[in-house]
Amino acid sequence: MGPDSTIIIDKLLKNYNNNEEIRILYLGCGKALTSIYLAEKYKNAIIYAIDLWVEATDNYNFVKELGKKI
Repeated sequence: MGPDSTIIIDKLLKNYNNNEEIRILYLGCGKALTSIYLAEKYKNAIIYAIDLWVEATDNYNFVKELGKKI
């Protein structure tokens, strides 16, 4: 359907200094895989991820099972 979401994110944040704090609102995050990518790449980012079709607690548990923190 189009480029991978990580490519789009990298283009949107190309001028972002990774030392600055940033807030990212990710609407339509699905199963939170890209949210995990964001958390790993942008260490000072606070990420708010939500999806209409996936329960927040399901994503939270999934991320926790992977040993990740977002």
